[in-house]
Amino acid sequence: MKRLAIFIAAMLFFMAGINTVYAWQPQLYHAKEGLPGIAYQAADMLEYNITRDLSRTLPIMTTSFVDVSDLDQTSVLGRQMGELMGSRLSQHGYNVVEMKLRQDSMRMARGSGEFALSRDMDHLKDSWGAQAILTGTYHVQGDRAMVTTKLVKTTDNAVIASHDFSFRLDGDLKAMTEAETVPSEEEVEEKKVNGKGPLSEGAILLNPSRSTDAKLIQKRLADLGLYLDRIDGIWGRNSKRALEMFKSKNQLPDPQKWDAQTQIRLFRSTGQ
Repeated sequence: MKRLAIFIAAMLFFMAGINTVYAWQPQLYHAKEGLPGIAYQAADMLEYNITRDLSRTLPIMTTSFVDVSDLDQTSVLGRQMGELMGSRLSQHGYNVVEMKLRQDSMRMARGSGEFALSRDMDHLKDSWGAQAILTGTYHVQGDRAMVTTKLVKTTDNAVIASHDFSFRLDGDLKAMTEAETVPSEEEVEEKKVNGKGPLSEGAILLNPSRSTDAKLIQKRLADLGLYLDRIDGIWGRNSKRALEMFKSKNQLPDPQKWDAQTQIRLFRSTGQ
């Protein structure tokens, strides 16, 4: 009987030290107002709704949001919404790469269901190492904007997170909804033929110390016959040696330094 009393007392003591653990809920840890505050809260909710594992090291690509009634139209509001939500995910530790609609061929198109990305997901996955796309549509009705945003996996086009929300448009936000035309497929293809892209134009600067970026550089150096080792994303001795040979061949200064000038020359005429 004495042992039972001791056991019960010990259990009560142990139970008293246990605090209830609640699931994480998205909160506004920022003091942003206006559109930044709206976009940050939406990004918090989108992250909260993720249903599958998402790496914080593999890239997530962002696009401008487009008008759901005309997927060839975006606006300052659509561009800002995509940029701000991407910025918030970056603050949460994700590797976010911005692909502006006017700088690349990321476009929206009607597909089975509501909408789908018109660009080949395999190309995004292979060329950029992208694991997912942050995309969205909006609709303006009177003094309100209704927005749907999604995270889409590049491997199977599966939607792994979505969030729907709306907000009131004051005078300044209303002015941001003026339509802008997204480049046509023909314009995109013409730009691709001319060999221009965010890497060859320096719009995005790669960092060899980041594995996904190092793979892109290694692959390009391998295409030029300068890098003969595995494309593994490890910026080691052989990678540095291949870069030195490339810079020497193109008479670029600082043999071991990676900079915008080197990147532009390396990816020139590749369409990347």
